[in-house]
Amino acid sequence: MVSNDEQGINLLVRHLVELGHKRIGLLYWKKYLNAENFNRKNRVAAFQTVMRKFGLPDNLLSEMQ
Repeated sequence: MVSNDEQGINLLVRHLVELGHKRIGLLYWKKYLNAENFNRKNRVAAFQTVMRKFGLPDNLLSEMQ
């Protein structure tokens, strides 16, 4: 099974925007965001792309230790 990160994040952000949210962030564990974990890097990149598409700040990322 393969997921489409950008499509899923797009649906989520669109839903939150329709509810009136403007500050939407992404939490991730930095220790799992490495070269071996391409999927997580894709999710962060997809989040930033989708946020820009909706004219929202794409830097509301928070690393968890």
